[in-house]
Amino acid sequence: MKTESKTVFLDTNVLIYQTFEDFDREKHLHVRHVLKYLSENNYKIYVSTQVLREFFSISTNDRLFERPLEVEEALSKIDEFGNTFGVLYDNELSMTKLKEIVSKYKVCKKDIYDANIAATMVANQLEELFTFNIKDFELFDEIRLFKIEEDTETHEQDAPDVNNSSK
Repeated sequence: MKTESKTVFLDTNVLIYQTFEDFDREKHLHVRHVLKYLSENNYKIYVSTQVLREFFSISTNDRLFERPLEVEEALSKIDEFGNTFGVLYDNELSMTKLKEIVSKYKVCKKDIYDANIAATMVANQLEELFTFNIKDFELFDEIRLFKIEEDTETHEQDAPDVNNSSK
């Protein structure tokens, strides 16, 4: 069953670029533009607990940022995201969908995290994903990448690899 209302799911890198203006100014501005567009066009915006955990891991990582967030700052941002966006939780249906996606696409290693995002979206009948990591999600037929009419340029280079942020 397809969703009736306009919805979009945000990947972790979107939250990172929204938070760290100086990390990549162009991507920061693009995220602001897209979030404004979504708000003005009455989209329901979602993240998952996985995305919030990844945000915490990346945003507090001093190997990625000259000035990472302090723990309390990161927790405050997570609260802000939770108050602004719908938060989706892993459940039995999302686990079933994850197993189906893993089998269908022969997912292994760190790709399990992207597969879990796709599974969470499918379990919650969400179809569109806003991400800068295009290649990570092109594989999954169940979802599509969100683009807006003006400024459809996607940015993939230099996107933080959320699955290797602890190295």
